[in-house]
Amino acid sequence: MAYVLGYDLVVWRDGSGTWRAFRDACPHRAAPLSEGRINPATKNLECAYHGWQFGGGGAPQEIPQSDPGRPKQTTCASGRACAQAFPTAEAHGLVWAWLEPGPAGEAAAAKAPLPPLPAADHRGVEWFHVSTWYVRDVEVDFLPLMENSCDPGWVDEEGVYRFATESPDGGPVEGFKNLVLKPPCMLWGSSEGMSEDGELALLYFVVPVAPGKSPLMSLPLATNKKFRFLAKVFHWQPWLRHLYKHTVAAQDIAVLHRQGTNMASPEWPGWRKGFYLPTSSDAGVVVLRKWLDTVAGGGIAWGPNIRPGGAPIQAETRRELLFDHYHQHTGGRVEHCPHCRAALARVRSGAAGAAVAVGAAFLTLCAAWGRGAAPLSPASLALLCVLGAALAARSALEKLKQQFIFSDWRHADH
Repeated sequence: MAYVLGYDLVVWRDGSGTWRAFRDACPHRAAPLSEGRINPATKNLECAYHGWQFGGGGAPQEIPQSDPGRPKQTTCASGRACAQAFPTAEAHGLVWAWLEPGPAGEAAAAKAPLPPLPAADHRGVEWFHVSTWYVRDVEVDFLPLMENSCDPGWVDEEGVYRFATESPDGGPVEGFKNLVLKPPCMLWGSSEGMSEDGELALLYFVVPVAPGKSPLMSLPLATNKKFRFLAKVFHWQPWLRHLYKHTVAAQDIAVLHRQGTNMASPEWPGWRKGFYLPTSSDAGVVVLRKWLDTVAGGGIAWGPNIRPGGAPIQAETRRELLFDHYHQHTGGRVEHCPHCRAALARVRSGAAGAAVAVGAAFLTLCAAWGRGAAPLSPASLALLCVLGAALAARSALEKLKQQFIFSDWRHADH
């Protein structure tokens, strides 16, 4: 499941290995297709609700409830039975979707090249990946996050920065050194010319998901050999770089979150009057805002899951809330089920007793061996049996306890 520009999408790989992106709603009765599965036999996307199956283009391949013969053929041939499919492409290790369905969308997507990534640095040396992609969903609006990424004011090194973009007619707009902005979502920064040993670069993408929510994605690349060892470490254990990026992101998240809420105020006059941008370090912000004014009418055209005024209509995806047995049934309120509440108390007591039995059996066994008892003596074997039974009982009771509190269910696993 993915969210982009106010659209709920289900992203999946079909039998040919091609990534597909559908509107996350079955045409039958609007059930989320992301709760379904890839049918192991047909490799089609199968809805979890009634078993409808869809091919990579969105056309239905199987409708189990249809009458056999001609009625089934007629039903499957109807355009109303098709899932809404969007054109997709792969580039830079990411899946891209063009959010316009049908032949018109296919034609428009074919004319819109994906943002290019330089294959080599300015000397012609090929880039290598220092790490894998870092992806983090942050509670920050797209524009503050993107403006922060293309703001050279926070960079420590001295130097001139370049913002290179294109106007709608294809001509250059602005130019500085080392930082390239490709509106609306891409930023490329490199240390071009700062070292004779090679360069370090960072590729950024910021994706507008919903007002106040954006994924931040970054990929480090290098041609400097001194980063080879670091690349091996980060590819071996990617979490090391991710923890570092958590620290970097934490420096600005609170500021950017509040900046977004300030700009969302009905009283905010817009960037031309609401910002004061007297320095060259604000050039990237100006380029981005002018691009939005010229190409996108000054802002983001949100999709169907954003209410007028900017409030998202977003499905709850936290499964710990959706499948919360405790607060929804067992014991969240006084009027909830007294039977399960009492049973849970007994199970908790039993699990605690089993834990005590495990400890007692283990200590008794250690004491017996300390006094010289043979490991395979009847007494030792009896204690081992008691220890095993206590461990099994505790494990079973802990699993049973969890059933009163939370248990997940995924149709794709059944």
